[in-house]
Amino acid sequence: MKILIIEDENLLANELKKTLQRICLDCEILGVIKSVEQGKDWFSKNITADLIISDIQLADGSSFELFKYANTSIPIIFTTAYDDYAIRAFKLNSLDYLLKPIEDEALDAAIKKYRNLWGKKSSGITSEILNQLIETRNQKEYRNNFLVRIGDQYKRVQTQDISFFFAEGNTVFLVKKDNKKLIIDFSLEQISYQLDPKEFFRVNRNLLVCSTCITKIHKYFNSRLKLEITPKHSTDVLVTRSRVNGFLSWLNY
Repeated sequence: MKILIIEDENLLANELKKTLQRICLDCEILGVIKSVEQGKDWFSKNITADLIISDIQLADGSSFELFKYANTSIPIIFTTAYDDYAIRAFKLNSLDYLLKPIEDEALDAAIKKYRNLWGKKSSGITSEILNQLIETRNQKEYRNNFLVRIGDQYKRVQTQDISFFFAEGNTVFLVKKDNKKLIIDFSLEQISYQLDPKEFFRVNRNLLVCSTCITKIHKYFNSRLKLEITPKHSTDVLVTRSRVNGFLSWLNY
């Protein structure tokens, strides 16, 4: 069974490969795609796979856009960290939908589902369903506040008052426009799904910024960008090379 992985986080992609090697002895991993642009190049070479395991949000956009471009009928297992993406549609029209962190048992069940269904009927995602999913995503209501704990109290922080989110080890912080830093009980990936993508962009693995906090953009070595933001972050704010095109398109939206 030839499997293509679409995942822009190296750690998660490596964990997924190891899990597949444990539970699927006849699996061949064709490769790991980290962006929409890389995926377009992959599919343009007419390379085929038996199964795709794909994250939804990539460095430069949504995998929905990639599949719309590729017009693929290959069955897809979608993965995401946030349970808010037209789950019924995914369950009915894609092969499966797995929440991160992906458990061995859940992935094993999805692989078995593929073996049982493929050959009997197509589990590929149709252009009609894909357009429906894109429309659903665009109509989604985004979070306008977060509940955070301050000492022995809880307080709501309005999204419009937040400049950026960042991860430090296993802890995620939000930084308000008045430079107050607060711990939040979500991963960056979960947060990114809850925010309006027109307003926030994940510039690298550890940082998610609001467009209004960016004051200057500089070219940086290794084809990256360096940002000046307000309030200032404790470390350099760099846009990773794989996210530069998506970042510039986001600013120009």
